Amino acid sequence: MSSILNDEQRIAFEEDGYVLVRGFYDDTETGLMRTAIEEDPAISKGMYNREDTEGGKTRLALWDQPGDSVYGMAARCEKIVDAVEDLLGGEIYHYHS
Repeated sequence: MSSILNDEQRIAFEEDGYVLVRGFYDDTETGLMRTAIEEDPAISKGMYNREDTEGGKTRLALWDQPGDSVYGMAARCEKIVDAVEDLLGGEIYHYHS
């Protein structure tokens, strides 16, 4: 298992419970995800708004099977799986996206 994470990122995860990895997905990958979120009818069909206490809205879509969409592939791609397994110390399973 190889990971793109460095020691500083691993330490941040251990201390904070999360880590931000800027540039994890390249411009092509993020472009595909942006297009999918804007145009994929399966995503828009399941999308709903969550309102905050100040009246702002966040659009949210959830699913529990990764499927073969761009997002399913992003959740299963080798670099994300390897990075998460690195952080958690073992085999991982998809639960929700």
